[in-house]
Amino acid sequence: MTTAMYYLLMDKKENMAPHYHTELLKQWTNNKWMLVAVVMLFPLNWACEALKWKFLIEKIEKISFTKAYAGVLSGVSFGFFTPHNIGDYIGRISQLASPERIRGIGAVFLSRIAQFYITLYFGTIALVYALYNLLNMKTTHDYIFIFFIVLTNVVFILVFVYYKEILNTLDKIQLFNRFSRYYSILKHYSLSKINFVLLLSFTRYCIFSTQYYLLLNYFGIKDHPIILAGGIAFIFLAKSVLPTMFDLGVRELSAITYFSIFSYPKESVLYASLTLWLVNIVVPALIGMFLIFKIRIFKSLT
Repeated sequence: MTTAMYYLLMDKKENMAPHYHTELLKQWTNNKWMLVAVVMLFPLNWACEALKWKFLIEKIEKISFTKAYAGVLSGVSFGFFTPHNIGDYIGRISQLASPERIRGIGAVFLSRIAQFYITLYFGTIALVYALYNLLNMKTTHDYIFIFFIVLTNVVFILVFVYYKEILNTLDKIQLFNRFSRYYSILKHYSLSKINFVLLLSFTRYCIFSTQYYLLLNYFGIKDHPIILAGGIAFIFLAKSVLPTMFDLGVRELSAITYFSIFSYPKESVLYASLTLWLVNIVVPALIGMFLIFKIRIFKSLT
């Protein structure tokens, strides 16, 4: 996917990359408050995820908010180098001291699936809106597709409501019960606690959507808020569904695809996406990497 984006951007004779820094400084003169707001929202974004992680992992180990934050950033660092951020699991549980920390995999999974559901829900709304109103796609096949994605949302709701029954069923199946130690923790969360996790996931979704909205405006992509919000929701849905490496490629390509409908310069769309990636992924990954090495050095000295 990253390769596909590269070739999409190289259809011009000159490379866009060297102009990114110039454009960033150019927009700073009139829109500096937007970029400052985006940077200031970055710690709040990951604070929501840290609070979620602290809340979920307390079934195994009581940790401070600071340690939860360090675990989340370590997960970002590990996930940065793995498809679909699979390394996130390793990064988080590596920060735990409990001998039962392997059970934390289930907690990480719940955190990620809750965030995915929020992304799916709003992405579905955006997709239906884009198909029906922007692209005027109203054929039978389009309605079948819309029905399918709405049904997917309904299935997710049912999974959250009847998750304990589903887990008990999995325990009875030999193929799955051998992995019960990894997901058994999920049985200890009540529906009200899962709703709290969903609320934190929604809050975080609002934060990084606001960041993206500000960056689009920063680079001159200004339109009706519904148009921009729809594009943001669609882009995050594509990023969540399709696998990536270094968390790069899908978001940028889907952003260019969506906003090309309105004839916006793909350079501006790309710059907004890359800035969001740098602020929300690269910086946390570097901080997480520092924390990982710091902990290893400390352990080797003690």
